[in-house]
Amino acid sequence: MSFVHEANKWFPEIARQYNFIYDSTNDWSKLNTGFLKQYKIVIFLDTRPEDPRLRLAFEAYMKEGGGWIGFHFSGIALTPSGYPQN
Repeated sequence: MSFVHEANKWFPEIARQYNFIYDSTNDWSKLNTGFLKQYKIVIFLDTRPEDPRLRLAFEAYMKEGGGWIGFHFSGIALTPSGYPQN
C-alpha cells in the first residue's frame, strides 16, 4: 500500500530531524520479547501478528510499558470477516 511506502520514507526523515531512530521490518518473527525490549514504541502500519505466540510477546511488551500505534488494518478489524477482532 502506498501509505506504508510513504511512511517508510517519511519516518526516517523525521527521525533525523528530531533525533530518534526509525527501524522497519515486515518480519513478524522479530515480534518477540528479546527484540521488542530494544524499542520504546512499535508501529503497525498495515497488519497485525496472527501467531498467538507473537501476540503474547507483544502483550508482554505492552504490559512492561512499551508503546504502540496502529494504523489501517491493525487499528480495526471487522467481525464477521476473514480477520476477526481478536
